[in-house]
Amino acid sequence: MKKLLLVLVIVAGAGLAWTYKMKSDAGYSLAELNDIASGANKSLPAMVDAATRLDRVIAHEGVLEKQYTLVASRLPEIDTAGFETQMSAALIAESCANKQSRTLYKAGVSEWFSYQDMNGQPVATVKIGQENCS
Repeated sequence: MKKLLLVLVIVAGAGLAWTYKMKSDAGYSLAELNDIASGANKSLPAMVDAATRLDRVIAHEGVLEKQYTLVASRLPEIDTAGFETQMSAALIAESCANKQSRTLYKAGVSEWFSYQDMNGQPVATVKIGQENCS
């Protein structure tokens, strides 16, 4: 599970690495977030590891949402509370240490990491923003 968490965090950060060259404190419009999502989606879907696929990135007002599928898991088999707790801790630590993510957060943008099971059933969503990185 630790290896899975590390791989998920690395892919999540790498998918937005090029956002650093954009704005830092000026904020992002929905159009700009859509551009970031479009750029990321050009290489998606992509397997993160044997059990997880990053399907797409979606822009909302003030949010970039990364949607993942746990390709070999069904909701009844998942300890959703445990999964969310582990993923929250790992994603917050990695995202707050990531220069590109911090740039987004300083500009008022949050990142959401949404997971679903192999049948499309929601498992967990981890929401990270500036308040998580104080």
